[in-house]
Amino acid sequence: MNDLPLIDVYALGGTIAMTPDQLSAGQDKGVSPTLTAEDLVNSVPGLDQIASVRAETISNVASANLDFATIKNLSEKARMSDADAIIVTQGTDTMEETSFLMKLIYQGDKPIIFTGAMRSPNQLSSDGPANLYAAILTAISISTASVYVVMNNEIHDPVLVQKSHTWALDAFQSDGGACGYVSEQQVFWHKQGIKIDDVLREDLIFVDDIAPVACLPICLDDGGLLLDDVGKNYQGLVIDTYGAGHVSELWATKLKELARQIPVVIASQAYNGRVLENTYGYVGAEIDLFSNGMISAGILNAKKARILISLIISKKTENVNKSFTQIVETLVTIR
Repeated sequence: MNDLPLIDVYALGGTIAMTPDQLSAGQDKGVSPTLTAEDLVNSVPGLDQIASVRAETISNVASANLDFATIKNLSEKARMSDADAIIVTQGTDTMEETSFLMKLIYQGDKPIIFTGAMRSPNQLSSDGPANLYAAILTAISISTASVYVVMNNEIHDPVLVQKSHTWALDAFQSDGGACGYVSEQQVFWHKQGIKIDDVLREDLIFVDDIAPVACLPICLDDGGLLLDDVGKNYQGLVIDTYGAGHVSELWATKLKELARQIPVVIASQAYNGRVLENTYGYVGAEIDLFSNGMISAGILNAKKARILISLIISKKTENVNKSFTQIVETLVTIR
């Protein structure tokens, strides 16, 4: 009788599944996704000693091609699975976004772990097999519904994790550090992940028609021309601001007008820390922006704030600003 935990591995593609183009021998045309979920599972020595694994290829694309619908369908598939845990393998470029979206909308009762690779299988010291092994070890150590990212033997909460390097194995980092790590086939926890209030989660139940939300960074001496048509084409806007939540006076004028038409969220380009609320008082700083109807992203970076506000707007929530703020405030406390 097999008493090992049952794990479903869903593969979406990404570097972990990429190999050189066999049709272009002698030409350096790089790698592209070709390996299946079964290929990935078979590449990990000793996996059959810790779990019974079912492998399914959902897609085989670079992660920039993933979308909201893919994660919605995956969340429902995970909810219906009879496995003890779910592993999602994908490209690292969008992993901080897809894992965060999954954390927001997932209604199941089992853990979901996202993992991938910074080095493709044809490179020296490819990290894909080790990451998949660590992800499965992490998954079988968790007994409750939760979503984490496991890379380079570290366990990260999707709310806080960001890809901070283009190629390094330790590219994934979290403000405040990882939740835990994997060492000598054991899982060690520093802290639990962030919990979203179950009542507030009702505003995040996924709908099919996702509201388009723009995400724009402010840059030195930018006249804000891209802001002029945002209200016509988008139902919301996230600004990736300087420092603690700051834009130029020119941008501030345009944003105040936009905030009368659509929700405008203020996030920060800084890697660590939250958007401030009551420190800077000049025109274009956080006090000025929030007093004119804009919303703080809190600890969320711009990409994650865009996901959250998109879901809330799509639900036709009566008070979008209030709902967004309430959910962001629950993310502050590590439970």
